[in-house]
Amino acid sequence: MTPDEFTIIERNLTRALVSGDYDLYRSLVHLPITIVPRGGEVHEIRTDAELREDFDLYVRALAAQRVSDIYRRVLGMSQMEEDWVEVTVETHLLGLSGRLVDPFHTQFVLRPYDGIWRIVLIRSSFGHLRWARGLARITDQGRFEDFHEGDRSLTGRPLTPNEDGDRND
Repeated sequence: MTPDEFTIIERNLTRALVSGDYDLYRSLVHLPITIVPRGGEVHEIRTDAELREDFDLYVRALAAQRVSDIYRRVLGMSQMEEDWVEVTVETHLLGLSGRLVDPFHTQFVLRPYDGIWRIVLIRSSFGHLRWARGLARITDQGRFEDFHEGDRSLTGRPLTPNEDGDRND
């Protein structure tokens, strides 16, 4: 995989998420896909129904914050094997007025399936992944923060705070 090939994938990923295009999103990932929050519990998505639910939660979180773009600056790209590439990026969630949250690192693992590179693992900040699942918010200071007890998430469920919820790393 070349850096240009990854750029195409990550721009399509952004387009799919910001526009809510599930079919485009689905074409970029291979199931099962593993989601790894740094400092949190690994989550594996095995079915199309689970992937759709996860996608819908993320799109809802983006829309609630009025995210208009996701910029990813490549920090490193390693071809671990002929069929295994790891890419580390600095992720910026952007709205019409600029950056919405402090940048955070995301790592993608991609493997080719039927000759097409697909995402098989995403590792990101604990706060970002909780926010993406509707379990946290973005503060006015640009940090991810768990909802306070009694607050309602994007899913409408009351939540109990997590002591690590405001971590962006």
